[in-house]
Amino acid sequence: MNDSGKPRRGSSFFTKRTYNCIDMKPIKSLISADTHRKIDQRRQLSLMVSEVIPFPLKQHISVSELRGSQLHILADSQAWASEFRYHKHEIMSQLSSLGAINITDIKIRVSPPKSDNKPEQQPSRQARAAATNPHIARLREILNRQ
Repeated sequence: MNDSGKPRRGSSFFTKRTYNCIDMKPIKSLISADTHRKIDQRRQLSLMVSEVIPFPLKQHISVSELRGSQLHILADSQAWASEFRYHKHEIMSQLSSLGAINITDIKIRVSPPKSDNKPEQQPSRQARAAATNPHIARLREILNRQ
């Protein structure tokens, strides 16, 4: 660092200077009040909806947003979306009986959970046959020697 406390040219800023955690702003202060309000509203809405959805279904449904008087819901799969549609009118009447929100319609969309655990790709039939064929194994052996 030079005398002014700034990093020298070509030096790594993060390795040359230590940060005092007291000087750092909390993340909450970086988010606008409007965004905080929307997050709180969505959290409250999610809690209300989860109170009226039957148990196995509530594990596969999440609240997306409330647009006017339309509640938008996301389901893990088409099967859970169909199950939700079966209970849709019952859920709407229970939500209206809570009196906190006026919902005239519920839209549901399928949005599978994002997963990094992709199934292993199975080798093709030709690759499996080649792996078990003794002639191909012998040929591989010969080629690997050279």
